[in-house]
Amino acid sequence: MKLCRQIVKSVIKYLGIVLFYKKAREEFTPRIGKILDFLEKEHLDCVVIKDVNTIRYLTGFRGDSSILYADDRRAVLVTDGRYLYQARAEAKCCHIVEYAENIWHTVAELAQDAKTVGFDGDYFTYNDFNTLQELLCGKELKVI
Repeated sequence: MKLCRQIVKSVIKYLGIVLFYKKAREEFTPRIGKILDFLEKEHLDCVVIKDVNTIRYLTGFRGDSSILYADDRRAVLVTDGRYLYQARAEAKCCHIVEYAENIWHTVAELAQDAKTVGFDGDYFTYNDFNTLQELLCGKELKVI
């Protein structure tokens, strides 16, 4: 009888988690979809978002040390190893990529086919901008 109760509790917990993730995906997928409209409106190939509040709103991810990259094919949350498990649990509407040494190298790899890259300029430092510009040489960077 005790084993049966444990199994029932496990099943209920599992179903609760599944329903939570299904709800999270339904809630955040339309928000990510707004990026597609924005890309078209602003004539951008992709966007690079650094603001943690914007990332939280668009994806549900509550961690730090991350960047959201989005183009017309995908949304990618780039984060370091400390937040990898949390990102996979919270940002169900994104691909999750762990950066090794430098987050900007990973972002540059993602944006290699883009010609025009938008970024949230209020949240980029001067060094962030220069690094991204150097890595994306020949591409237009546009403040959004």
